[in-house]
Amino acid sequence: MPILIRSLKYLIWVAVAAACAVVAMRLGPWKGLAAFALSMGVLCIVIALIVHHQAPQKITLANYLMGFILPWGYGVGRGKLRPIVLTSWTIWVLIGLAIVIAVNARIDAAAISTSLPNLSPRSATLMTLLVLAWVIDGGVLLRCIGLLGTSTNRVHMTRSLSPLIAFLMVILATSIALITLTTSPTAASLALLVAGGPPLLIGLGYGLFVLVMLTAGRNTRWN
Repeated sequence: MPILIRSLKYLIWVAVAAACAVVAMRLGPWKGLAAFALSMGVLCIVIALIVHHQAPQKITLANYLMGFILPWGYGVGRGKLRPIVLTSWTIWVLIGLAIVIAVNARIDAAAISTSLPNLSPRSATLMTLLVLAWVIDGGVLLRCIGLLGTSTNRVHMTRSLSPLIAFLMVILATSIALITLTTSPTAASLALLVAGGPPLLIGLGYGLFVLVMLTAGRNTRWN
């Protein structure tokens, strides 16, 4: 049953992302983002209010929808509804922003390739990977901010996480600027390298470490 619920959650997330892309293509990037943000805000608030006003021990469809639409912010507000709604809505808007930027970049690239056939358009695979990199970087950034908000020793946590937060903000801003300020395919590839390179290197390093630990065992001497 948990596997089924988790699979359904991922399907709903994909459907929400697809809906954001469709709205962005029909209304334009920024009107589409505004419509998506407003819709998700209303949805988050309605689900939270339904759960808040129902009996404490009663499990309804709203409880399942809350797990799908409001999955973030429980640690930030220590279980209170308002921080959960604000955090989840903020993350949805950031995801929508990444999708809108990617869709807008593809539309601009298609228009340029039509008017200038000799110019290679940005590939759908590259833009999909770029959005994925933005989601990963943004997720880590929000996780760091959440740790700062819930830490009992904020001075120490701020000193530890500030360099990472600053680094994530720089690579996100640089990558988004490369996509929005130019329509060159080379700029898109560079944006992917900036946003996706560090997470890829960290993932490969961690995977190599796990592989060494599994093959060499716990008795390996690292000195």
